[in-house]
Amino acid sequence: MIKIKPTVQEQLEQIQQIAIEHAMQEMHAAHELGVETKEDRGNRAWLSKMCAQSLNVMLTIERYLELKKTSHASHNPGVEERAQDAFVKKAQAHLDRIIKRNKAETKAIMPDKSPNKPKKKVGGKTA
Repeated sequence: MIKIKPTVQEQLEQIQQIAIEHAMQEMHAAHELGVETKEDRGNRAWLSKMCAQSLNVMLTIERYLELKKTSHASHNPGVEERAQDAFVKKAQAHLDRIIKRNKAETKAIMPDKSPNKPKKKVGGKTA
């Protein structure tokens, strides 16, 4: 079993929570749209896609944590720590790209009801 640093565990759990909240907001926004017009259906599909991408980030983190529970300890703990830090940065960057790309599209779709909340701090960085 590979021990995950407590700070890494906390950061990953925060990123997961943000991803879940973002996915829920997108699905709520998609649900509010109708299916009467081609534009509404397209907007609904876009919001659903953003939801799926956020959930994919959450599931990737979950798989990573489960993998670390069952993996054998590394012979070089320094390498493992750097790998954990790199994974946190990669997960955070991926979620940030999803939210950033979605922000402009969501404003165009629903200018008065943007589902994006202000960003939260994760590990000293803005998420």
